[in-house]
Amino acid sequence: DAWIKYYLQDENAANAVVSYYAKGAMVALCIDLLLRRESNQETSLDDFMRLLWHRYGKDFYQKERSANRAARGLDEEGFVPLLFEACGIEAIAKREAMALQIKQWVEGRVEVPLKDLLASAGVQLSYKPTSLTHGMRYSINHQQIMINAVLIGSAAHEAGLSAGDQILAIDGLKASESRLKEAIERCEAPIDIVAFRRDELFCTTLKPLPETNPEVILEFERT
Repeated sequence: DAWIKYYLQDENAANAVVSYYAKGAMVALCIDLLLRRESNQETSLDDFMRLLWHRYGKDFYQKERSANRAARGLDEEGFVPLLFEACGIEAIAKREAMALQIKQWVEGRVEVPLKDLLASAGVQLSYKPTSLTHGMRYSINHQQIMINAVLIGSAAHEAGLSAGDQILAIDGLKASESRLKEAIERCEAPIDIVAFRRDELFCTTLKPLPETNPEVILEFERT
Protein backbone atom coordinates (compact mmCIF):
# COMPACT_ATOMS: atom_id res chain seq x y z
CA ASP A 1 0.00 0.00 0.00
CA ALA A 2 2.88 2.40 0.80
CA TRP A 3 4.43 1.67 -2.60
CA ILE A 4 1.14 2.39 -4.41
CA LYS A 5 0.55 5.65 -2.52
CA TYR A 6 4.06 6.88 -3.33
CA TYR A 7 4.03 6.10 -7.04
CA LEU A 8 0.35 6.89 -7.73
CA GLN A 9 0.12 10.23 -5.97
CA ASP A 10 -2.99 12.39 -5.89
CA GLU A 11 -3.31 16.15 -5.42
CA ASN A 12 -2.93 15.85 -1.63
CA ALA A 13 0.26 13.76 -1.75
CA ALA A 14 2.44 16.80 -1.04
CA ASN A 15 0.70 17.12 2.34
CA ALA A 16 0.26 13.45 3.22
CA VAL A 17 3.02 11.34 1.63
CA VAL A 18 6.62 11.05 2.83
CA SER A 19 9.26 9.57 0.54
CA TYR A 20 10.50 6.40 2.20
CA TYR A 21 13.67 6.76 0.14
CA ALA A 22 14.45 10.21 1.55
CA LYS A 23 13.30 9.33 5.09
CA GLY A 24 15.22 6.04 4.97
CA ALA A 25 18.41 7.82 3.91
CA MET A 26 17.92 10.38 6.70
CA VAL A 27 17.44 7.67 9.33
CA ALA A 28 20.47 5.74 8.04
CA LEU A 29 22.59 8.89 8.34
CA CYS A 30 21.37 9.45 11.90
CA ILE A 31 22.15 5.84 12.87
CA ASP A 32 25.64 6.21 11.39
CA LEU A 33 26.26 9.47 13.28
CA LEU A 34 24.85 7.97 16.49
CA LEU A 35 27.21 4.99 16.25
CA ARG A 36 30.17 7.27 15.62
CA ARG A 37 29.27 9.48 18.58
CA GLU A 38 28.69 6.62 21.02
CA SER A 39 31.93 4.86 20.00
CA ASN A 40 34.11 7.98 19.95
CA GLN A 41 34.31 7.77 16.14
CA GLU A 42 35.67 4.19 16.23
CA THR A 43 32.70 2.43 14.58
CA SER A 44 30.04 3.35 12.03
CA LEU A 45 27.25 1.95 9.91
CA ASP A 46 29.96 0.60 7.58
CA ASP A 47 30.86 -2.03 10.19
CA PHE A 48 27.25 -3.18 10.29
CA MET A 49 27.01 -3.38 6.50
CA ARG A 50 30.20 -5.46 6.33
CA LEU A 51 28.86 -7.91 8.90
CA LEU A 52 25.57 -8.14 7.00
CA TRP A 53 27.46 -8.99 3.83
CA HIS A 54 29.63 -11.70 5.38
CA ARG A 55 26.79 -13.29 7.34
CA TYR A 56 23.88 -13.00 4.91
CA GLY A 57 25.04 -11.84 1.50
CA LYS A 58 28.35 -13.46 0.61
CA ASP A 59 27.10 -17.06 0.36
CA PHE A 60 23.92 -16.02 -1.44
CA TYR A 61 25.82 -15.42 -4.67
CA GLN A 62 27.70 -18.71 -4.66
CA LYS A 63 26.50 -20.98 -7.45
CA GLU A 64 26.47 -24.06 -5.25
CA ARG A 65 24.96 -23.99 -1.80
CA SER A 66 24.56 -26.99 0.44
CA ALA A 67 21.35 -27.63 2.33
CA ASN A 68 23.07 -26.45 5.50
CA ARG A 69 24.08 -23.17 3.87
CA ALA A 70 20.73 -22.24 2.36
CA ALA A 71 19.94 -18.60 1.70
CA ARG A 72 18.63 -16.80 4.77
CA GLY A 73 17.73 -13.28 5.65
CA LEU A 74 17.61 -10.94 8.62
CA ASP A 75 14.23 -10.45 10.27
CA GLU A 76 13.11 -7.09 11.59
CA GLU A 77 13.77 -7.95 15.24
CA GLY A 78 17.34 -8.96 14.45
CA PHE A 79 18.40 -5.60 13.05
CA VAL A 80 19.29 -3.73 16.25
CA PRO A 81 21.04 -6.65 18.05
CA LEU A 82 23.18 -7.25 14.98
CA LEU A 83 23.95 -3.54 14.82
CA PHE A 84 25.26 -3.64 18.39
CA GLU A 85 27.23 -6.81 17.68
CA ALA A 86 28.91 -5.30 14.64
CA CYS A 87 29.90 -2.16 16.53
CA GLY A 88 30.89 -3.81 19.80
CA ILE A 89 28.27 -2.06 21.92
CA GLU A 90 27.84 -4.21 25.03
CA ALA A 91 26.63 -1.97 27.86
CA ILE A 92 22.96 -2.81 28.51
CA ALA A 93 21.94 0.76 29.40
CA LYS A 94 23.53 2.13 26.24
CA ARG A 95 21.91 -0.60 24.13
CA GLU A 96 18.46 0.15 25.53
CA ALA A 97 18.81 3.92 25.03
CA MET A 98 20.09 3.56 21.46
CA ALA A 99 17.46 0.94 20.58
CA LEU A 100 14.71 3.29 21.77
CA GLN A 101 16.09 6.17 19.71
CA ILE A 102 16.31 4.07 16.56
CA LYS A 103 12.79 2.71 17.09
CA GLN A 104 11.42 6.26 17.37
CA TRP A 105 13.20 7.33 14.17
CA VAL A 106 12.08 4.30 12.17
CA GLU A 107 8.55 3.73 13.47
CA GLY A 108 7.58 7.03 15.06
CA ARG A 109 6.79 10.52 13.83
CA VAL A 110 9.47 12.42 15.72
CA GLU A 111 11.88 14.74 13.95
CA VAL A 112 15.32 13.17 13.66
CA PRO A 113 17.97 15.16 15.63
CA LEU A 114 20.12 15.68 12.57
CA LYS A 115 21.57 19.04 13.64
CA ASP A 116 22.85 17.72 16.98
CA LEU A 117 24.22 14.50 15.47
CA LEU A 118 26.02 16.36 12.69
CA ALA A 119 27.52 18.70 15.29
CA SER A 120 28.94 15.68 17.11
CA ALA A 121 30.83 14.86 13.90
CA GLY A 122 32.12 18.41 13.45
CA VAL A 123 29.57 19.54 10.87
CA GLN A 124 27.41 22.64 11.33
CA LEU A 125 23.90 22.71 9.87
CA SER A 126 22.26 26.05 9.12
CA TYR A 127 19.61 27.44 6.79
CA LYS A 128 19.65 30.09 4.11
CA PRO A 129 17.48 33.14 4.83
CA THR A 130 13.94 32.27 3.84
CA SER A 131 12.37 33.78 0.75
CA LEU A 132 8.67 34.31 0.09
CA THR A 133 6.66 31.65 -1.68
CA HIS A 134 3.11 30.93 -2.86
CA GLY A 135 3.06 27.30 -1.67
CA MET A 136 1.50 25.65 -4.70
CA ARG A 137 2.64 23.30 -7.43
CA TYR A 138 1.42 24.00 -10.92
CA SER A 139 1.89 23.11 -14.54
CA ILE A 140 1.74 25.22 -17.69
CA ASN A 141 -0.72 23.92 -20.27
CA HIS A 142 -1.24 25.98 -23.43
CA GLN A 143 0.15 29.03 -21.58
CA GLN A 144 -2.35 28.53 -18.77
CA ILE A 145 -1.40 28.00 -15.12
CA MET A 146 -3.11 24.88 -13.74
CA ILE A 147 -2.69 24.23 -10.01
CA ASN A 148 -1.71 20.61 -9.28
CA ALA A 149 -1.30 20.78 -5.51
CA VAL A 150 -1.57 23.27 -2.65
CA LEU A 151 0.45 22.88 0.55
CA ILE A 152 -1.58 23.08 3.75
CA GLY A 153 -0.91 26.32 5.62
CA SER A 154 0.68 27.99 2.60
CA ALA A 155 -0.18 31.34 1.03
CA ALA A 156 -2.19 29.61 -1.70
CA HIS A 157 -4.07 27.58 0.92
CA GLU A 158 -4.88 30.73 2.91
CA ALA A 159 -6.11 32.35 -0.32
CA GLY A 160 -8.57 29.50 -0.87
CA LEU A 161 -6.88 28.10 -3.98
CA SER A 162 -7.12 24.37 -4.66
CA ALA A 163 -5.76 21.72 -6.97
CA GLY A 164 -7.56 21.90 -10.31
CA ASP A 165 -7.97 25.68 -10.28
CA GLN A 166 -6.88 27.56 -13.39
CA ILE A 167 -5.27 30.96 -12.78
CA LEU A 168 -6.37 33.50 -15.40
CA ALA A 169 -5.02 36.84 -14.19
CA ILE A 170 -2.43 38.16 -11.74
CA ASP A 171 -2.79 41.75 -10.52
CA GLY A 172 -5.11 42.54 -13.42
CA LEU A 173 -2.83 41.13 -16.13
CA LYS A 174 -2.95 37.83 -18.03
CA ALA A 175 -1.43 35.08 -15.90
CA SER A 176 1.98 33.68 -16.77
CA GLU A 177 4.73 31.91 -14.85
CA SER A 178 7.07 34.91 -15.12
CA ARG A 179 4.34 37.30 -13.95
CA LEU A 180 3.62 35.11 -10.93
CA LYS A 181 7.33 35.00 -9.99
CA GLU A 182 7.65 38.78 -10.40
CA ALA A 183 4.63 39.38 -8.18
CA ILE A 184 6.02 37.06 -5.48
CA GLU A 185 9.43 38.76 -5.55
CA ARG A 186 7.93 42.25 -5.56
CA CYS A 187 5.34 41.54 -2.88
CA GLU A 188 4.42 45.17 -2.27
CA ALA A 189 0.88 44.11 -1.39
CA PRO A 190 -1.32 41.01 -1.52
CA ILE A 191 -1.55 39.70 -5.08
CA ASP A 192 -4.93 39.81 -6.81
CA ILE A 193 -5.78 36.47 -8.41
CA VAL A 194 -8.59 35.70 -10.86
CA ALA A 195 -9.18 32.00 -11.47
CA PHE A 196 -11.58 29.37 -12.74
CA ARG A 197 -12.79 26.47 -10.61
CA ARG A 198 -14.87 23.98 -12.57
CA ASP A 199 -15.97 26.72 -15.01
CA GLU A 200 -16.88 29.10 -12.17
CA LEU A 201 -14.98 32.40 -12.06
CA PHE A 202 -13.75 33.67 -8.69
CA CYS A 203 -11.36 36.27 -7.28
CA THR A 204 -9.04 36.06 -4.29
CA THR A 205 -5.92 37.67 -2.86
CA LEU A 206 -2.68 35.83 -2.24
CA LYS A 207 -0.22 37.09 0.37
CA PRO A 208 3.16 35.31 -0.04
CA LEU A 209 4.55 33.69 3.11
CA PRO A 210 8.12 32.74 4.12
CA GLU A 211 9.36 29.42 2.74
CA THR A 212 8.87 26.65 5.32
CA ASN A 213 11.56 24.37 3.83
CA PRO A 214 14.60 26.62 3.32
CA GLU A 215 17.80 25.45 1.68
CA VAL A 216 20.21 23.70 4.06
CA ILE A 217 23.87 24.71 4.44
CA LEU A 218 26.46 22.22 5.77
CA GLU A 219 29.88 23.45 6.88
CA PHE A 220 32.79 21.83 8.69
CA GLU A 221 33.44 23.44 12.07
CA ARG A 222 36.53 25.59 12.16
CA THR A 223 39.25 24.41 14.50
